[in-house]
Formats: sequence, C-alpha cells, structure tokens
Amino acid sequence: MRAVLDNALRQSRDEESIAALEKALEEGDTLLRMLDAALLISRAEAGIGRDSFGAVDVAALLQDFQDMYDALAEDKGVTISVDAPPGLHIRSHREIFGQVLSNLIDNALKYGGDRIWLSARRSGETICVAVADNGPGIAEERRIEALRRFARLDASRHISGAGLGLSLASAVAHMHGGTLALGNADPGLRVTLTLPAA
Repeated sequence: MRAVLDNALRQSRDEESIAALEKALEEGDTLLRMLDAALLISRAEAGIGRDSFGAVDVAALLQDFQDMYDALAEDKGVTISVDAPPGLHIRSHREIFGQVLSNLIDNALKYGGDRIWLSARRSGETICVAVADNGPGIAEERRIEALRRFARLDASRHISGAGLGLSLASAVAHMHGGTLALGNADPGLRVTLTLPAA
C-alpha cells in the first residue's frame, strides 16, 4: 500500500491530490506503528526475547535517552532530567526496554507539562525505573483503563497516538517478572516499572 501511494505521489501534479496522498501515507505510517507495537506486546506477553536478555546499566540507558530527546524536548519548551545512581543493573533486552522508555517519554512530551524526570533507584532486590512529568496526569479511577490496549482517554483524543504505549510498558514489565504502576507525581503522572535487579 505504501509503495502504491509513494508511486502515485511521485506522478501527481495536482496540489489537492498531493495533499490527500500525503495524508494517506501519514495514516499508513501510523497504522504500521500500531501493528509494530501490537506485535511487540504479543511477543512480550509470550515471553519471546527472554533468551536475548543481558545486563543493562539503567543509569547509562536513562542518560542515553536524555541525550537523545534533549533537542526535541527543548523545541517543545520541556526540560528532561535524570536521577539515577551508578551500579543499577537489570537483565533485559535492551532494544525492547528502550522502546518502552521511548514510548513513555513520548507520552510525557505529548501530554505532560514542561518537565520530565527519568529516575531509577534500588529497592531491596528490585530496581524501580520511573518516568514522571508535571502535566495533568491521569485520574486514579481511569488508570486501569489507561493500561488497556488502544485506550485513548477523552482529554487526549486531539493528539495522534495508538493508545498502546502504556499497554506495551505493562507487557514488558511482566515479561521481566516485574510490575508497572501509574501514580501521582504531584502534579503529573509517574509511571514506575519495578524490575528484578541483575
């Protein structure tokens, strides 16, 4: 479908047709992202990828994501900070866990305020990794709904998205033998993944 639309776009000369084809391509890309996320959730729920787990330095990973998102956040007037001591390690599939962090940061950029905090700390035999913002948050009575696949809360419907980010984060937390919790950042949302320490 994408190849056909690309070809039609190259051959089109009419401005209205070009705009319509570009919109169709954009919708197609959104659909592909939704399918990729849904497949990743299914793989995580089935435990596929556990054989590729290795030691992941959580503080270094959070710092990498701060560096990766700094320019985009600055353009949106958002500050990202990291609070994670060295020496925190989990056994994880780095790319899958990275996708979860990416989705959570994307959500915070879309729906949060002007601050995002990435943090990690040890709690007994677990590592708690959190992404928090100072936006409107999610009301406590709607948090279970927010974790469902394709959930789109009313207040966010004017912003594009598939409603799969939190569902993916929850599935990946369970894949690691951990949990995901939505909490209040006073103000804002705090998403915490509690995972076994390596």
